[in-house]
Amino acid sequence: MVDAEAEKPEAPGLENTQAAMVGDEGQELLELLQRERADFANFRKRAAQERLVADERAKSQLIFSLLPLLDDMQRAANQVPPDLVQHPWARGVAMSALNLLDFLTKVGVEPIGIEGEAFDPRLHEAVHFEERSDVDNPLVVDVVRPGYRMGDRILRPAMVAVAGAPSDAALPSATAPSKKLDD
Repeated sequence: MVDAEAEKPEAPGLENTQAAMVGDEGQELLELLQRERADFANFRKRAAQERLVADERAKSQLIFSLLPLLDDMQRAANQVPPDLVQHPWARGVAMSALNLLDFLTKVGVEPIGIEGEAFDPRLHEAVHFEERSDVDNPLVVDVVRPGYRMGDRILRPAMVAVAGAPSDAALPSATAPSKKLDD
């Protein structure tokens, strides 16, 4: 036989107090768990982003190391004498250069530096400047070595010759003596 007194709580207020304590502690543990889950989700997102950045950096470094090879192959293909253009070796070099350029295009690399475009110091490295009265703003007139970009990142600026308007001598030359303040 079950004792009716044993089933009753010792004090009616004690059960409510224990439930409140368990409820408060449970709420704290729930909040802690939610914070930990959010921290872990943020960690996973950050780690995934860092992997993407590292992959892009490695891809850029690999492509950057291929650019001199492409330059050499294009130079070789452009220097073939006219009587040897159809020679299998010359055609092979030209095809190899085109295949490498096609590969670079497929992975998102774009050449920069086109004759006739406006000079942009972020994209072009000027190696020669000529004054021309028919040009108002600096203009690329020759591409010495093409540059390349991948997305927003410049892998290598284009080396270009630039034409611009004759200077008005508004800027003092680097070799001209400067005026002294006490003159």
